Amino acid sequence: MPRSEPRDEGVEPERVPGELDRQLGRFVALVGAAPTHADSHHDVHYDPRFRPHVMEWARRHGVRVRGLSGVAHFRKFYGQWGGETHLEQIGVEGLLRLVDAGLGEGVTELSCHPGYADHDLPSSYLAEREVELRTLCDPRVRTALQEMGIRLVGFRDLPALAAPAPGTEEAT
Repeated sequence: MPRSEPRDEGVEPERVPGELDRQLGRFVALVGAAPTHADSHHDVHYDPRFRPHVMEWARRHGVRVRGLSGVAHFRKFYGQWGGETHLEQIGVEGLLRLVDAGLGEGVTELSCHPGYADHDLPSSYLAEREVELRTLCDPRVRTALQEMGIRLVGFRDLPALAAPAPGTEEAT
């Protein structure tokens, strides 16, 4: 999926570090642990106005940043574009086709939005969340990934895999 254009006109880039620290504090208060990685809504952390601030914050806190810390970011598992829903993209067959065609060597993060539809949550991605959840939990997916030699890991597993340290750019 192409990255969206920046939607944050009017946001003062120098306020980003303070906001990141505020969100980190809230995260730790809620979860009781530091995050394994960070990302942003609509990938605004790629925006050149914000990226240096995000990367410096990540370096200070030892937090990896989606797509910028030695882990490839696979963003094609998404069920909407052009104002239309594309459930075929996020079903079992669609996911396996995408993985087979688009996964390279090394560690790759699959970007996804699984969940249960909560009609009290204003979102244009409700039905797709449930399809993603069913797809990701389908035993055929785990079997196929094993057959492809793909091992599922989390960001906490990365130090043991000797991935590059936070603050280094991924080679893409």
